[in-house]
Amino acid sequence: MATLSPFWLWDNALPPELLDLARKEMDALPLARGRLHGDREADDGVRKSDVLMMAPNHWLCGVLFNYAVLANDVAGWGRAISKPQTIQFGRYGVQDHYTWHADTHLLADEPLSRKITAICLLSRKDEFEGGLFEIEGYAQPIPLDYGSVIAFPAVLRHRVTSVTRGERRSATCWALGETRW
Repeated sequence: MATLSPFWLWDNALPPELLDLARKEMDALPLARGRLHGDREADDGVRKSDVLMMAPNHWLCGVLFNYAVLANDVAGWGRAISKPQTIQFGRYGVQDHYTWHADTHLLADEPLSRKITAICLLSRKDEFEGGLFEIEGYAQPIPLDYGSVIAFPAVLRHRVTSVTRGERRSATCWALGETRW
């Protein structure tokens, strides 16, 4: 029996030209304080970051969705995926963070729920300190660099530690599928 990987990681997956384009788009748009599931106000003890949600037809959402589909296939997770939900541009400044959380709930009461999360780091390593990406149960932070893409089942708890210097930017896409697990 094959061992399932808790995540799938591609180092430097996207070329700098595409990353620079995404950053320019992000700079031109107004980001707002991130919220929690169910559109609840975020408590700074849980989540502190700025975000912008874009439609699933955004070009970067399509790119990240394809990484989610590929990871689902090669890692053997077997999630039934039908479409991307949205793309979220995120910006973490000094002391910004997101504590342990999952991107979906097993008892979701919607026809579609998040099955796979795909994240691309839009910051270079020298632009920030802290802001480490961790998956619960994995012994160490996941080493992300400019253009790295990580995909994992949306039920896995994960976090971004506090940024201690600079600014951490990312883009996140969720692949949706029927709610039944």
